[in-house]
Amino acid sequence: MAAPPIYRQPLDGTEMIRVLKDGRFYMAPLSAVLDLLGVPAALAPILARLAALEGRPEEVAHFTASAKLLTAAALATFTLTLTGLVPARAGDVLKAGEQVEVRAKLPAGLEMGLPLVTADGTVAVPFKATLALSASSAPVAFDITALR
Repeated sequence: MAAPPIYRQPLDGTEMIRVLKDGRFYMAPLSAVLDLLGVPAALAPILARLAALEGRPEEVAHFTASAKLLTAAALATFTLTLTGLVPARAGDVLKAGEQVEVRAKLPAGLEMGLPLVTADGTVAVPFKATLALSASSAPVAFDITALR
């Protein structure tokens, strides 16, 4: 089995980790666990990285996709449909209705809305242009994480 990809985004305490209580596993936000333990805020980024290592592979799934951005006027809205998703683990499939996080390095003046998995292997990502944008010939790389 291939190892999941490593993402270098800063962690902010909203990451979910498994907590064992009374013989059962629960999911809890990292910030709540740190507060209960009285951990100083300065140590939170280090513990967040450790918590990310603890996650079980079946709790998240990583995919990549790429798409060209559209030409858009200021204040225009549009939706990109991402298909042909490439899974980090062979055979993994994104299912309709799954909750996902989508990250991409976007040009200034473009805001990403809440992505939706509209069908198996298809993610619809809404955008709002706050500035006029010209389409580029280079596709934008998207990182998609299914929060299972």
